[in-house]
Amino acid sequence: MTGRQKQPHPTPKSRVLDKAEVEQVLAASPTPDPVVSYETLSDAYLLDGDQCLLVFDDGTGRLYESRAQMLAAMAAIPNQQ
Repeated sequence: MTGRQKQPHPTPKSRVLDKAEVEQVLAASPTPDPVVSYETLSDAYLLDGDQCLLVFDDGTGRLYESRAQMLAAMAAIPNQQ
């Protein structure tokens, strides 16, 4: 095989939040993020800086340190048709 192989997009930094942690973040009334909600099929919120919170149906969540990096990583995933 010749040529350079494409490097995979780096995984964005994130951490899992339990229900209590999600409730604590939501108590601050963060701004809903309809773009990320649509792309992830979950409730999404913009937080201070470039952070983004995804809230799942079971009440748990995932906090991404960078919304921009999360969206870039999602865009790098080939579309399944």
